[in-house]
Amino acid sequence: MTIYKKYRIPNIHFIITLTLIFGCAQLISGQKPPCTIRGIIYDNEGNTLPNASAYIKETFRGVSSDAKGKFSLSVNEGTHTLCIQMLGFRPLEQSVTVGNNEEKFLQIKLKPDNVKLDHVNVIGQSVVKQINKTAYNVVAIDAKQFHNNTTGVAQVLDKIAGVKIKEDGGVGSNTNVSINGFTGNHIKIFMDGVPMTGNGSTMQINKIPINMAERIEVYKGVVPIELGGDALGGAINIVTRKSDMSYVDASYSYGSFNTHKSYVSIGKTTKEGFIGQLDVFQNYSDNNYKVKTQLLNLETNRYSSEESWFRRFHDQYHNEGFMARAGVKDKSWTSRFMVEVNYNQEYNQIQNANLMKIAYGGRESKSKSIIPAVYYKKKDLGLENLDLSFTGKYSFVQTNNVDTVRGQYNWAGDFRYNSNLDSEYQRTLGEFNSKTGSYVTTLKYTLLNQHAFVLNNTTTSFSRENTDSEANSENSNESDFIKRRNIKNITGFSYEYKPSDKLNVSVFGKYYYVNTIGPMDADNSTSRTNFVEVEKDYSTSGYGLATTFHPFNKWQIKTSYEKTVRVPSQTELFGDEILETGNASLKPENSHNINLNFGYETSGENISFNAYAGLLYRYTYNYIRRLIGEKYGEGYYLNHGKVRTSGAELEINFFYKNLSLNSNFTYQDIRNIEKYDTPSDRATNNISIRYKDRMPNMPYMFSNVDLTYSLKNFLHEGNHLLLTYGFQFKYEFYKSWPSEGGDITIPTQTPHNFQIGYSIKNGRYNITCEAKNFTNELLLDNYSLQKPGRSYSVKLRYYLHK
Repeated sequence: MTIYKKYRIPNIHFIITLTLIFGCAQLISGQKPPCTIRGIIYDNEGNTLPNASAYIKETFRGVSSDAKGKFSLSVNEGTHTLCIQMLGFRPLEQSVTVGNNEEKFLQIKLKPDNVKLDHVNVIGQSVVKQINKTAYNVVAIDAKQFHNNTTGVAQVLDKIAGVKIKEDGGVGSNTNVSINGFTGNHIKIFMDGVPMTGNGSTMQINKIPINMAERIEVYKGVVPIELGGDALGGAINIVTRKSDMSYVDASYSYGSFNTHKSYVSIGKTTKEGFIGQLDVFQNYSDNNYKVKTQLLNLETNRYSSEESWFRRFHDQYHNEGFMARAGVKDKSWTSRFMVEVNYNQEYNQIQNANLMKIAYGGRESKSKSIIPAVYYKKKDLGLENLDLSFTGKYSFVQTNNVDTVRGQYNWAGDFRYNSNLDSEYQRTLGEFNSKTGSYVTTLKYTLLNQHAFVLNNTTTSFSRENTDSEANSENSNESDFIKRRNIKNITGFSYEYKPSDKLNVSVFGKYYYVNTIGPMDADNSTSRTNFVEVEKDYSTSGYGLATTFHPFNKWQIKTSYEKTVRVPSQTELFGDEILETGNASLKPENSHNINLNFGYETSGENISFNAYAGLLYRYTYNYIRRLIGEKYGEGYYLNHGKVRTSGAELEINFFYKNLSLNSNFTYQDIRNIEKYDTPSDRATNNISIRYKDRMPNMPYMFSNVDLTYSLKNFLHEGNHLLLTYGFQFKYEFYKSWPSEGGDITIPTQTPHNFQIGYSIKNGRYNITCEAKNFTNELLLDNYSLQKPGRSYSVKLRYYLHK
C-alpha cells in the first residue's frame, strides 16, 4: 500500500526575498557612501608583495593584497589602525585618518624579519578574530595551530566551552557532538558551508585529518543564514584549506593499539590564477585496548554480576581517501571556481552493541563513497558589493553489512554455535546504496559598509535503496525494500545593520519545507507487522535576532534569540542498517533559544588576558531522544516532548611571554518538562514521576585546562619547542531516569594529557610526542561505552610553502 501527497518546493520564496533585497537597497541608497583606504605594499627593494594581510585592528576586517601588492578596504569616517603582516617581514601598524567620502592612498614598505612568521597563521588569525567579533555566539579556532599534533578535529572541539564529544570507542567509532545540552543530530555539521549529511560514515568529524582544516567555527544557538541548515542547538563549520600559496604538507603518526595515520597535501597556485590541490589520507587501528564489563556465560546465557577486564578482539578499523581540487581565481567571470572529487572507503569490524556487555565476533561493515562537487564565487556580480556563491555536492555511498555467524560470542572471545540463531543480531549480507545531493546558493549585497542583505537557499535530497535483494530475501525485514527518500529545502533571508564598529544587529527569517517517503508499520498489533510506504509533507517558518555591542573599550556584549526548527535526520528516520533503528513517524522539533554573552580583552607588552562568560536558555518541543534497547543494544528514536535547558559557561585565557593558560568551565541544567506521559494522564492530572528530572545520559558539568610553554629559537635559530599539559574534568551524570530508581551514574572522569613538540627551520620539519590519559583513567561515554585508556603516539610532519 502506498500513500502519496502532491510534492512541491516553494520557489515563490526566492522571488519574494530577492525583491526585498533590492527594494530595501533602494530605500537607503541615499545614505553617505563609505570611505576607502587603498594602497600598495612593497619590500625594501621596491618589489610588490602579493598575499600580504591588510586589516583594520579595531574591526579585524581585512583582505589579502593581490598579485600586484594592491589592497582596498572600505571603512567609516574617522581614525583607524591599519595592520599589515607578511611572511618574513616585521608586522606594521599605522594610524590612518579618513574624512567624509575620502579615499586615502598609501605606499607601504615592510622591513624583513630575521624570525619568519607563519604566513598562513597570521592571515588565519585575523579571520578567526573577525568571526569571533560578530553578533553570533560563535567560537572560531585556527586549526593550523594543531597541524603538528596527533589531535583530531573531534578532540579540538572537545576543548571548547559548552562542547562535549561523545565517542563509542577508539579510532573510527561513532561520534556525537554536544553543544549546550543539545547532542547528536540536534547539531548540524558543515564542511565549507555545505551540510555533511549524506557524506557517509567515512567522512565524519573524528575521521577527517586535522591538517585538512584551516579553521573550525562553532556556533552555539543561533546559526547564520549562510549556513542554511535546520540546526536546533548549534552548528559546526569545518573550513578546509584553500591556500593561494604553493605548498607540500606530509605527515605520519604511529600510536598505541597499532594505530597508523598518514596525510599528504600538495597545492599549487600559478601566476595565471590556476589552482590545484590534492589531499590523500589514511587511518588504521586494531583498537585492541582493554575494557571493563560483564561476561556472558554462553552455557546459561546470563551475564556475570561482577565486571572484569577484557581485551577487544574484533574492532579493527581502517579508512582511506583522497580529495582532488582544480580551478581558477581572479577571472572576469569568477572570483573563484573549483571542481572537486572526493573518494573514501572504510572497513569496520563491529565489536559491541550500544550496550557494553553485548559483544560480537563476526559482524562487520564496509563502505565506499564518491562525492563530486563544484564551487563558484563571484564578487561584484553586475553591481558593486553584490556577491554570489554556489556550492553543489552529490554523494554516492555504498554500504555492505555482514552478520551471518550462527551463534554468540562473549568478551573472553569464546564462541558457542547455535543452530537456532541465524546471526549475532539480525542476519544480513545487505548492500545499501545511498545518494545525497546538497546545493547551497548565497546572494549577499553590502551597502555603504553599514547594511548587508543575505539571501540563502539550501536544498538537500537523500535516498537509500536495498540493492541486494537476492542475498537478503530469505532473512530480510519486509521494510528493507521500501524506498527511503527525504528532500529538504530551507530558504533564509537576513539583514545586518552596522552603523559603527561598536554596534552590529542582524535579523533573519527562515522557511522550511520537507518531503519524506519511508516505511511505517500500519498495524497496531504487537504480534505482527504490516509495513507500508508513506509520504509526508511538512512546512514551517523560523526567525531570530542577534546583536553585539561594545559599551566600553575592551568590552563586548552579545545577545541572540531564535525560534528554530529541526527536521529529523536520515538516521533518525531510516536508521543506519547497522546499530540504529529508524522511525519514519518522528515529528520535527522546535525550540526557543536565548543567549547572552560578555567578553573582555586586554593586552600589554608581553602579556594579554581575555575572559568570556555566557548564559543560555532553551525550551524545546517534540524533543527527539535516542534510546538503547536493553535486549539487543540497538539505538532507536522517539519524540520525548518538552525539555528545558539553562546554563552558564566561563572561559579565561592568559598569556605571559612564553607561557599561556587556556581554561573553561560549563554548567548546564537539562530538565524533562513533559508533565504527563499519556493523554489519559493529562485527563486525570497524573503527573509523571520523571517530571523535572535531569535528562539521562547528558553530561552537565565539565571543564578543560591547557597550560603551554613555548621556547623560540631553542638550540638553534628558527627552531621552536612547545610543551603542553592538558586536563579535562567531567562530573558524574545519570545513565537513566533518577526518579525511576536509575541511580546508576557514569562516574566522574579526569583524564590528563601531555605533549612535547619540536619544530626545525621555522616549521619545515616537525616532531610531536603525545601521551593521552597518562593516568589511565576509566573513560566512559554514550551509555557507559568505554573509550581507550592510556595511549602514546608520535607524529612526524614536513611542511614547505612559498
